[in-house]
Amino acid sequence: MRALYLICIILFFFSCNKSDLNNVPPCIREIVRDDSQDGKIKTVQAQAVNGEIHFWINTDARHYDGSEIIVNSTCQTVCGYCGECVQGECADLYIYEDWEIVWEK
Repeated sequence: MRALYLICIILFFFSCNKSDLNNVPPCIREIVRDDSQDGKIKTVQAQAVNGEIHFWINTDARHYDGSEIIVNSTCQTVCGYCGECVQGECADLYIYEDWEIVWEK
């Protein structure tokens, strides 16, 4: 039953208009709309991990030796990607090709 629920949530997120913020949790909308971000966020991507959906807040900073965060649906940081650093073990939970864009600029 849990797997069916998770599949329904994923389908809901991925079937929405990718420029529409209505398909992401409220806290993600706040992050994207935050004026201090000044348009830095390029995409928000989602992936199911251990029964919950994680969101990668992609700013492309990892390409310039910066870091990017991965949060859960309540916006608690659960992992991150970075450029010139040693990735945490948490990064092994994700399959890069499985990230799905749920919002893009």
